[in-house]
Amino acid sequence: MDLANFDLNQPATVHWFATSPPPGTDTFGGETRHFESVTDALRFVMEDLTEAPHASAWITTDAGSLTLVEITLLYSTLDRR
Repeated sequence: MDLANFDLNQPATVHWFATSPPPGTDTFGGETRHFESVTDALRFVMEDLTEAPHASAWITTDAGSLTLVEITLLYSTLDRR
């Protein structure tokens, strides 16, 4: 994916896995949260998620998916864009 020209203003959804399974189950549930922009989603992953959910996070947009490595790279450029 071309991160240099990636549209940070498009809507995005963050996906991650819970740190422990819900009571009474052995299955980890996935969580999602929608954001108005990729910028807001990047900040949520890098600033708000705790360590374990952060490690499992990815972002989806209409243009494709961002891995944690790509999220970290894009987040590091926010002040320069």
